[in-house]
Amino acid sequence: MRFAAASAFLDHATVDADALTLRVPSDGSLQSLRDVLERLERESLKVASLSVHMPDLDDVFLAITGQPIRHEQMPQKGSVK
Repeated sequence: MRFAAASAFLDHATVDADALTLRVPSDGSLQSLRDVLERLERESLKVASLSVHMPDLDDVFLAITGQPIRHEQMPQKGSVK
């Protein structure tokens, strides 16, 4: 599988074979994105699509606590308890 080859040379990359996705964490800089694309090109691995995910508060909470936020327990906007 080509994902396994890509994850072998991209630091901290994770493969989701079911979703046909390779996730590559980075510092979010344009140079970091260029580096990933150049490494894929050097290995003759084609990119079908690309998306960039910027962390949100849910991601930060998960990283700190190891648990996802349970939105059903959060008060709705404008509600008072």
